Amino acid sequence: MKQLFIDADNFPQLAVSWLADEAAKLKLPLYLVANHFSRPMSYGRQITTSSQKESADNYIITHITEEDLVFTLDLLLAQKLEEKKVLAVNHLGEQLRSELLKKKLLERNLMLNLGENAKNLRPKQKSYGPKELNNFKERCIPLLKTF
Repeated sequence: MKQLFIDADNFPQLAVSWLADEAAKLKLPLYLVANHFSRPMSYGRQITTSSQKESADNYIITHITEEDLVFTLDLLLAQKLEEKKVLAVNHLGEQLRSELLKKKLLERNLMLNLGENAKNLRPKQKSYGPKELNNFKERCIPLLKTF
């Protein structure tokens, strides 16, 4: 059975709420996995993992199948998912497949290596608002309908 997983530790709440609504409409099993939750969701099963680093990621990795779809901001988790032939999608609705994932990991590693000096190079973090959510929806609606 196809299932949706959300790495909910830091996925934008607007996107999580929308995904829960869509999963309910499409009658898709939804699992929100995180170290903690600040509020209950109207649809989907919330799975609270331990506070250990990567415990939510480890839960997802051990409970997915190739048919599943995972929403995450974690590039290292996306890399592990790709190895298991599971599609990962980020908060922008981008499918984190081979080439895009490699590019994003290179950018991430460059910023980590630059450390403190990278602060001035990083684009300012935009808030996740209605515009970003609409772009996410436009990319995800076709994906969810064919899922």
